[in-house]
Amino acid sequence: MLRLITVRTVIVVLSVLYISATPHVTHAKNIVIEPAYQTIDIQKGETAQATITLTNNTNTPVTFNLFTLNFTQNENGVVEFLGKDATSYSYALASYISLPQDSITVEAQSKDTVTITINDRQDLSPGGHYAAVVAQAEGVEQVKSATQFTPALASLLLLRKTGGEIFNLSLKQVSWPFRIIHVGYPKSVSLTFQNEGNIHVIPRGRVEIYDIFGRLTYKGVLNTASKYIFPSSRRTIDVPISRVAFTLPVSIDRIIVKGNDSLNKVSYTYQETYVYIHPLFAGIAIVAALLLCYIVFRLKKV
Repeated sequence: MLRLITVRTVIVVLSVLYISATPHVTHAKNIVIEPAYQTIDIQKGETAQATITLTNNTNTPVTFNLFTLNFTQNENGVVEFLGKDATSYSYALASYISLPQDSITVEAQSKDTVTITINDRQDLSPGGHYAAVVAQAEGVEQVKSATQFTPALASLLLLRKTGGEIFNLSLKQVSWPFRIIHVGYPKSVSLTFQNEGNIHVIPRGRVEIYDIFGRLTYKGVLNTASKYIFPSSRRTIDVPISRVAFTLPVSIDRIIVKGNDSLNKVSYTYQETYVYIHPLFAGIAIVAALLLCYIVFRLKKV
């Protein structure tokens, strides 16, 4: 994927401090942009609008320069900003966004809103498109170092153009079990999904482990944080699992992973059988085997 690297893009990537773990607010100390991201639907031939709020908690007015950047997402879910004119990126949105102004001044201890417009054009293909509205503050010192960066905050836009979405989510890899015999259980299982469709999706589902008698012994719920998987990309999501019943010393267990996307357009399933040995039982068996070997060795010497 070709990335258009400009001076402004580099500055923004370095100065956008972070996307908050909460789904509603992105902030850099005393300045705040919200929401951190929002999903928008648009139909063919229509326009859509979105509102972004800038809050200035400092004691002086702050001027924000406003512009847009396309972005994508890597396998770990980290946002990667692209140039506005990265035409090789099929899911670009920045060029379809109209900002009411290039800058806005927010008075001290106050907030202001910016309403953006997204215009449907003939070249806006159905499915998902992604861009960030970036607000770069002027005159606010943020980094104490030899090189100063002005803080910039980004509100991410996830657009869905309806009337031609392709849903194609599949489960490509499960991190566990990876051999026929396992001693103990991990704290989590990693699931790697591939999205071959043209729209962002949220995978849902469960991880369940059954013993030889069909009892449910461990379970986990997938994606409680509602993480998105972008089109034409893959993402790995960890699923914590917890014990819900006692486990047998030795058993032939079965792990089942099943679920669907949040819109119930596609489903997936995975199943594997393996031999489970309880760690305590395995330890006792090893000690017993060593003791038996010692006894046999001593008897042979008599």
